[in-house]
Amino acid sequence: MSFLSIARLKKLIHSHRSVYICTCPGDGLAGLPSQFSAYLIPGSGSPDRPPMNGICEALPPGAISVEVHKEGKAGQADRGHIRIESQSEPPSMQEGFRDFWVFVDAETLQRSSKDLYAFQLLHFECLDRATGSREAKITGYQETGAHGILEVELPEGREILVPLVPPHATVDLEKGIIEFNDLHSLDPDSGDRN
Repeated sequence: MSFLSIARLKKLIHSHRSVYICTCPGDGLAGLPSQFSAYLIPGSGSPDRPPMNGICEALPPGAISVEVHKEGKAGQADRGHIRIESQSEPPSMQEGFRDFWVFVDAETLQRSSKDLYAFQLLHFECLDRATGSREAKITGYQETGAHGILEVELPEGREILVPLVPPHATVDLEKGIIEFNDLHSLDPDSGDRN
């Protein structure tokens, strides 16, 4: 059994009802029913990167079992407001479970071919259109308010950050490939910059 990260609890907005605004890497919330069982795992390191790169085969000690309810008007319940029911007390009454990550059993996801999860990107093949090279590797993924950021290791061993938006990067889900327009143009240490 494996568990996938679907959201990070960004902010407690209604402490009495335990309602949070969350950020959602990929399409995790849209693929789940209006109420579902999940586990909360505290963040580690960067708030934009899920623990264990968003996937684990076994839950770590301290994972908190919860029930999650999507909140919002009809048609808008996937937009990042969720209510958490837990038998465990949050670490802070003011902050609640802020910065914890919501993990679900992978089998509970109602996947469609359009769903994409952050951990999947780590296994995608990389193609640099400018050079034809397929030697770069995805080493991590981060979220910003506007879009995702890929951490890419170049063939030379340097790591760069690439916005996950066209024209810089496009994802082909069927082929499992991320195509980059020109990786070296995004490398601040490259002598090949335009």
